[in-house]
Amino acid sequence: MVSNVDNFEYIICDDLQCEIADLIAIDLITPKICFIHCKHGEGFLSASAFQDVCGQAIKNLNYVISSDVSQNDFIENHFDKWQKLWKFKDYETSREIKGDVKEGISKYKEIIGDLNVKKEVWIVTSGLSMESFCQELVKKHHEEQYIPLMNILHYTQDNVIKTGAALKIFCKK
Repeated sequence: MVSNVDNFEYIICDDLQCEIADLIAIDLITPKICFIHCKHGEGFLSASAFQDVCGQAIKNLNYVISSDVSQNDFIENHFDKWQKLWKFKDYETSREIKGDVKEGISKYKEIIGDLNVKKEVWIVTSGLSMESFCQELVKKHHEEQYIPLMNILHYTQDNVIKTGAALKIFCKK
């Protein structure tokens, strides 16, 4: 995934509490905004871990389709949060992963309403293995976890597509 994030001018952490996504990434060249949702999960076909991260993505799709920042009553709270430290237990750090947060907010406001801006929702999970998933695809008799996993995947994909965004999934090999 590292090569995918190199193209972004801004990557901002929105993790914890009410969040749009764990990370918001902005590419000004393409232009593109990615809403990145991350969850750690055990196993290779974990429907539970996948449901958790997909649920997070689905519940925040209103930010993906929101084309007018002024019409979103909650977005300013996120902008304020992005300018503060990310704190978890005894650890704290800046929310700007790449680029200046204030510039990132300005660019977000500028391009979110542009109909030509690509929007992507990324699911990043360690609870799914591409190899295991592909092996399941060709089986006649599937593992018990496979059916709910496919249901979650289809539901998530359908909802993301309805917003005009693309869904990308990053998982274990």
